[in-house]
Parts: sequence; structure tokens; C-alpha cells
Amino acid sequence: MGPGKAEPVIDSHQMLLKMRQETVERLWTITESLNILYRANWTRVAEEELARFSDRIIVSAREHDQASASASRDSKATQSHQWSFCGSFLYSLTVITTIGYGSVAPDTGLGKIITILYALLGIPLMLLYLSSVGDLLSRVLKWIWSKVCRCGRKKRKNPNESLVRANHVPGTYSNLDPKKVGRNKG
Repeated sequence: MGPGKAEPVIDSHQMLLKMRQETVERLWTITESLNILYRANWTRVAEEELARFSDRIIVSAREHDQASASASRDSKATQSHQWSFCGSFLYSLTVITTIGYGSVAPDTGLGKIITILYALLGIPLMLLYLSSVGDLLSRVLKWIWSKVCRCGRKKRKNPNESLVRANHVPGTYSNLDPKKVGRNKG
């Protein structure tokens, strides 16, 4: 922020403080002018004065916004924006991740068209990439979880000792005893 930008903010702040002080003085004058202080009269007159104060603040704020907007348009028109590598990289990431930060954007029609084409190609690729990373992360976390869960278990000497072959088909196992299965029927 340059020195030219801080001064208008201070000036507008001082102007608001001055307007506030003037309003307080007018309220005091109103209070003194009403020799007999009737609450209803004083409240009505004070509300009118505060409404005028609010209107002046709103007008002042709008004038300040218009002045700063025109100054920013003038500075943007005279300043040529140079794309740096970091700014370009940030812009490309905000386009393909659909964040849309918005502070940096192409000015030319060709730049806007290239951005649209880049987004049409980049967004699906980013979704594919995020899907792959999610799958990898899921597998890593499952592996870690399986290692954490096995820490408390006692290892068996023979991992297949409780399993009995079912129907004598190689490679298939069941924990049911084929001799007992036939007895339970009927």
C-alpha cells in the first residue's frame, strides 16, 4: 500500500469525526434551547438530528466509494499487469480446482477462450487425479488400520487350523464339519 492510499482513509476518518462532533454540538444546542426539558420534544428533535447525521455519513461513504472506484479503474488502466510464474500457477490451480479466487483474470478475449478450453480439459483431469489420490489414501489407511488392529492379537501357529475342507474342493475352506452338517437335517 503506497502513501497515497492511506491519506484518503485518514481524511475520511477525520471528516467523520468532525461530523460526529458537530452533531453532538447541535444536540447540546438543542438541549440548551429547550429550557424546559420535555422528553418527547427532546427525543423527537434528537432523532431528527441523528437521522441527518446518518444521511450525511451515507452520502460521504458513497462519495468515498465512487472516488476510490474511479481511482482504481484509472490505476488499472494505466498499470500493465505482468504475469509472474507464481501468479500464473495460482491462477491455473484456481481454474482447474473450480475455486475461482477471481483476483487474477485474463483481460483479452483470446486469454478468456484459452482459459475456458483449459478448464474443460483440466477439471475432469483434476477429478481423476483426486479420485486416484483418494483411492491411494484409502488403501494406505486400511493397511495402517490392519497393522494397528493386529498388534493386540495373538498369532496362531497354523492359520488354517480351525478351517475344515468343504466338499474336498481344493482351495475352498469352511469352518463347518461335514460330518456334523448331515446330522442336523431331519
